[in-house]
Order: sequence, then C-alpha cells, then structure tokens
Amino acid sequence: MLILACDTSGPQASVALWSDGRLAAEIVIQRSQPHAVTLMPAVEDLLNRCDLAPTEIDGFACATGPGSFTGIRIGISSIKAMAYGTGRPAIGISTLEAMAWPYLRCPAMIVLPMIDARNRRVFAGAWLNEETILPEDAWQTSDLVGSITDLPVRPALILLVGHRPEAFFDANGQPVIPGTIIAPEALSQSRASVIAEIAEIRLRKDPSASPHLLLPQYLAVSQAERRAAGGRP
Repeated sequence: MLILACDTSGPQASVALWSDGRLAAEIVIQRSQPHAVTLMPAVEDLLNRCDLAPTEIDGFACATGPGSFTGIRIGISSIKAMAYGTGRPAIGISTLEAMAWPYLRCPAMIVLPMIDARNRRVFAGAWLNEETILPEDAWQTSDLVGSITDLPVRPALILLVGHRPEAFFDANGQPVIPGTIIAPEALSQSRASVIAEIAEIRLRKDPSASPHLLLPQYLAVSQAERRAAGGRP
C-alpha cells in the first residue's frame, strides 16, 4: 500500500511517501514561508522524485491537530482535494498521537507529548503501553502535573515529548515528577512519515475511509474567537 501524508500542524511542514511498511521518501521544510506556499510544491517534488503520479497513491493522510489552526486547515484541505481528485481514501491522525507514536512500544513508560497552547496551557495526552491514560485536551499545565502525579499506577519513567512547560520543573530546572526524562528535540516534532505509518495500519483495516470525514481536532477555540468572546488573547 502506497500512502502519501503531510503534516502542517506545527512550525515545520513535511510530506512523506510510505510504501508497504517502509518509508520511501520524505521532505521536511523548516518554516521560511507559509505552509500554503510550500506544501503543494513539496508534494509535487516528492512525487516527481519517486516517479509517481497522484493516481498511483492508494491512500492519503494528514495531521489533524492540535496545533496551528491555519496550518491544520491547509493540510486537511490539500489532502481532501487530492483524495477526491483520485477517488482514494483519506484519514486524519492526531498530531499528539504522531508525536507519541515512536515511543509507544517502550514498556512501562508514560509518554506525554505536549504542544504549547499559550496562557500556561498545553495541548497534551498521555499513553502507557500503547493505551491512552489521559485524554487529548487543552490542559492547564498545573492540572496536567497533578493528573500525572495522581495516577493510581505510575511507572518509573515519564517521557516528555515536545514542549516543556515551566510547571514540570522546579526553580533549579529539575523535573518535579520523579522519573521524568526528556525526548531529544530532533525526535519531538510530529512528522509526515509517522502520520503515513499510522495511516497505513488503519487504512488496511478500513480502506473505505472517506475524505468527507477528515476533520480538524483543534481542542480549543482560535485567538480570534477568544477575542470576540472577550477572553484573553
């Protein structure tokens, strides 16, 4: 199965081709221009380099957030257009799940991906032994620390992936939760290759996934909506 995936939910954009359980190619673009400018040229470049036409793709996928509201919309609309244009299925993958995915098979370790949501909030969820133990949501960082601390069964290690909120560290920069370790920065961002890997597994189970069902997972209202409602910027 040949999967084309993109991720525009964060500062960097990436597109990837995944073929029968292996990465065929990936392009990662650090944000020098808006994703709306860089995404489709990157897709075209990727297909050209692999000598493929869009009609040869078996399925499409993208990150659905949380993250950049504008970036998420760009990724979803682009993937939907390609899926509708080729008559292929399309599937959305949570950005937080994609951040956690490379570590989920590590036994007895909580994996906690986080994305900065401003105002002492993070988009976060937690996994243990490939099972969700805290739901994906917009968390106050202090509440998240408390929820992790109060888990009835907590393994020795907690891996922080992505953003590192101040609430998780004391005045000396040491973690406030014993056993906390930090994922390397280079392995802490969601990537299209991971989106594609997850998508292939799910599309093999349900190859009829409709692009119509591809929806964003913002987990919060936009800044413009907060201002209109009289909330904090």
